[in-house]
Amino acid sequence: MKNIHSQSVAVLGMVILLAGTACTGQRAVRLTNIPGSGATVGGGGTTPPVGPGTTIPPVGPGTTIPNVPQGPFENTNTSGLDRFADAVPNRAFFQSQTVAFDFDSATVKANQQKKVDDVAKHLKSKPADLLLIEGHCDERGTEEYNRSLGERRALALRDALGKLGVNGDRIRTLSFGEDKPADPGHTEAAWDKNRRGEFVLLEPKKK
Repeated sequence: MKNIHSQSVAVLGMVILLAGTACTGQRAVRLTNIPGSGATVGGGGTTPPVGPGTTIPPVGPGTTIPNVPQGPFENTNTSGLDRFADAVPNRAFFQSQTVAFDFDSATVKANQQKKVDDVAKHLKSKPADLLLIEGHCDERGTEEYNRSLGERRALALRDALGKLGVNGDRIRTLSFGEDKPADPGHTEAAWDKNRRGEFVLLEPKKK
């Protein structure tokens, strides 16, 4: 009789325990020891490890996004910049070698190639001289587009000089877009003058 009563009490206790767990909708929390510390972490789920394929949450408020500097687009090799800093610009030297471009184009035309040849010939004969190439556009198109187009024109001229044996490390490019027109007019004739690439000779500073 005592055995039956003991078994009944044990069964009743298990029923109450199971009922309590079911009502909460949770499983018993298992505590996991953290190696090397006396702390324990409890959890009812699995946390995937950080590794390949892990998705990083998007950046939230408070993140600082660097501002893109406004102004002329500049492209240059960062090596040997002290040479450029010490050089003396001579804008008049290559004035007659200014290269004209077609509307919305960065292609060096065949009838402009002689000007590029002359610049390359001088640079190859004067290894200490450096060069700045400026890209310009007419006023049509957005400011952002014209800055990009001016840069492509300057880079096209640098590439053309490279094919003639001029080392690209001696050249810097700069785009002014539509900001520095050769002719301030708003006619086809003015726009023809403004679509251009200018060479600026950079001579070593005399000691």
